[in-house]
Amino acid sequence: MDGVFNYMQQIYMERATTRAEEVREKLRIKQNDIDNWIENNGIEKDMKEEIMKNINEKLEKDISADLDDIYSLLRPYTRKVVKRFVGMKTLRKVPMLSKVDGRVLKMMCDYLKPVKYQEDTMVFQMGVPFDRMVFITDGSMWTYTDHQTSHSGKATSGGLVTSSSMEAHFLEKGDAYGHMLLQLASSSFKALPISVANVKCQSKVEAFVLTANDLRNIVPACGDFWPAFDYNASQDEAVDQKAPAGPRKRTVATSNIHPTGYSG
Repeated sequence: MDGVFNYMQQIYMERATTRAEEVREKLRIKQNDIDNWIENNGIEKDMKEEIMKNINEKLEKDISADLDDIYSLLRPYTRKVVKRFVGMKTLRKVPMLSKVDGRVLKMMCDYLKPVKYQEDTMVFQMGVPFDRMVFITDGSMWTYTDHQTSHSGKATSGGLVTSSSMEAHFLEKGDAYGHMLLQLASSSFKALPISVANVKCQSKVEAFVLTANDLRNIVPACGDFWPAFDYNASQDEAVDQKAPAGPRKRTVATSNIHPTGYSG
């Protein structure tokens, strides 16, 4: 019996050693990418150590785990903490949300979904309804409109076209698109907004998305803490956006956002 036990123990130790070597090798290959992700998101030392611990545990259980999707490798509690940390900084960079009550932003963070878009992906299409807001955490997008004009210089949808004009803006880390969704959330989404621009990835993009369905849950849960955003897309720039200062009453936040959705 002792011989059988020792043999089984030896097999177990060999397998454990092999798995540990596989984990180390996979981490060695992807370590730079993981470190870049941690640095790009401003992750602090203690949180980085917890993330690496979670990644090691995940790989020990499943060596095929995707190291390009960090959030999927984290335990639920760690994922919530990291997402709140990164999400809060991301939301605060949006002028429309910069002074919104922290309790509202925390709840929004819990609903944020990490996404990745490949280069040249069309994320929003001009003239098409949209049901999500995108917050860029890495990479860049173009937002552009293409207006065709007739001989008289008036915009036209048909007939003889003599010229066209394009208006474009560059979106990068810290920028967002889809602000009108926040205003409509305050009025129970009687209709979805129409995108006034095309939004296309210039590079690979990492982002958070917040959907209309998410906001349907968030708004009633926040009660009077949720501000009644007043979206004004007729203004030229986003730098004059204002956000509600506190939770007392449902105040109105005037948001002067460029028609293309530029927010930086």
